[in-house]
Amino acid sequence: MFNMNLWQGCMALFVCVVTGEIPKVVAFMSKHPAILKIIAEYAAAMALGQVFIFQLQASFGALVVTKTTTVRKLISVLLSVWYFGHSLNFMQWSGVALVFVSEPVGKMLGELCKTKAPPKAPQQDIETELTSSFRAKESCGAK
Repeated sequence: MFNMNLWQGCMALFVCVVTGEIPKVVAFMSKHPAILKIIAEYAAAMALGQVFIFQLQASFGALVVTKTTTVRKLISVLLSVWYFGHSLNFMQWSGVALVFVSEPVGKMLGELCKTKAPPKAPQQDIETELTSSFRAKESCGAK
């Protein structure tokens, strides 16, 4: 994760240098020094969030991280709609419903598939099969 963030930062710095954004950033920060505190708080929150995501993945796996971040984003959308008075059209509400319904339906289908799966045939060891075949021929007098 550190390497990904390092290279992402290097690429962003490179793009800022090539496009000439660095002097604009320095001028803005000189004019508005209070932004430094806000940027530091934002960076700390991002770092803490990445630690939580990393620990979640290390402890529970990628699927739990995916589900958790999807639900978090969904809750953010719903809170934005409620708190800021935003509106969603029919297709957007359909997407919200799809996200909420997908987890229980996926779990139900997963359980259904587990119960209907045919039992697997035991695999035979080739070496055991060849050895027993050779011994059968040997005992019958075949060479």
